[in-house]
Formats: sequence, C-alpha cells, structure tokens
Amino acid sequence: TRAECFDLPKAFPPQIIHVPLEESAKVYDEMAEEMVARIESGEITEASIALVQSLRLCQITSGLAKTSPTEAYPEGRLVRIGREKLRYLEEFLTDYFDQDEKVVICARFRGDIVGIQQLCKKLGVQPQLLIGGMKRQERTAAIDTFRNIQGKAAFIMNPQAGSLGIDLRTASTMIWFSLTTSYVDYTQSLDRIALSDRACRFIYLLGKGTYDELLYENLQNDGDVAKAIVKRPEVLLRRD
Repeated sequence: TRAECFDLPKAFPPQIIHVPLEESAKVYDEMAEEMVARIESGEITEASIALVQSLRLCQITSGLAKTSPTEAYPEGRLVRIGREKLRYLEEFLTDYFDQDEKVVICARFRGDIVGIQQLCKKLGVQPQLLIGGMKRQERTAAIDTFRNIQGKAAFIMNPQAGSLGIDLRTASTMIWFSLTTSYVDYTQSLDRIALSDRACRFIYLLGKGTYDELLYENLQNDGDVAKAIVKRPEVLLRRD
C-alpha cells in the first residue's frame, strides 16, 4: 500500500473555505438555472455536462465568464466578473509569506493562473509555473527554482500538467483555487507535497453553495459528478 511504501507525515484535516459569491452570483444563478432546465428537458447529456457545462460553472465560481462570440473573438473570450476567491487567497498568501512559507497553488484555468500570478507579484513573490505546453527544460527549471528557494515562494500548478512525476516536498501547504474533474489528477496532485518533512496542509476555496462543493464531495469518493447532476440537477442551484 501507499502507507507501506512511504513513511509519510500526518496531514492536518482539510480546511474547507466556503467563499460567498458576491459579484459572480447573478451570472452563476443564470447559468445554473438554464442548465437545470436543459437537463430536465433531456437536452443535456452526461457527456456534455462533463466536458462543457460543468466547466462553465467552475469558471464562474473562480470569477470568470465567457463572452458571446463577436467578430473580433469568434469563440468568445474569458473575462473577469468577480474577485471573490482571489481576495480569500490573498489573505492566506499574505499570512504564509509573512512566515516565509512555500505554498503550492492548484488552478484549473489559464484565467485563474494569470490572476494568481498577478496576486503573488503584488505580494512581492515571483511565482514558478507549471502549465500545459511547457518544454521539459522549462518545467525542470521551475521545479528546481522553487525547491531551492530559501524562504517564501509560490508554485502555481495546473493539476493536469503537474499531477505526475514532480517532487515539491519543500512545501507543506497546498491551496486548491479551482478543482479538476479528474480523480486521478486530483489525488496525484495531492501527492506532490506528500513527502514533506512536515505535516501537510490542504486548503480548498469552494464557491459557497455551488457546483464547487458537489465536485469536492465527489472527488473524495471517486464519484461520477456528471451522473450525480443528471440524477439530481437541482444540486447545481446556489444555496445560501
């Protein structure tokens, strides 16, 4: 077993932060209500939920929304509609950086990563990145730089790009800004800091009463979130 292979330090209980949607609430509610109606009418299938619809809800809880297509942007573009999670993240990073801590931040979307980069720089830290499309030498350089920094540091990681084959043991704190839908990518990402010589801390920023919470629950049990939504589409509606 995993426990038999590694002498792993104990982890703190997960810290779940239920982030109230303020600026993004209206857009989320409109999207969720439309999605529920389309599921109940039979228009939306499980496949389209997994690939497209749930992605939109996740983006909204991160404060991002896709615009309608225009001549300049035929496929639309992502724009920031809210900074709710970024404000909570700033509080955590400020505290950890003040203590000269290293932090790994997992984020699913490019728009998330850009916003987190800007936040880290605002707080006086040049973050290291691991995202899709990077060359091997770029990945290696980012990992080595992060591991060798003495004092405060940030490593921003896309779960799909960074879930396998990297060792970030010099950090013991991981913050999930936006969750992946892949159980494998999720669990493998958690293990990137598992060999830390200190107890690991995992923090989750979840949109309060939203799809984020449903996705988190399913990831703890290797569940199929698309099937759960089809069975009870009303779970998508925001709850106070």
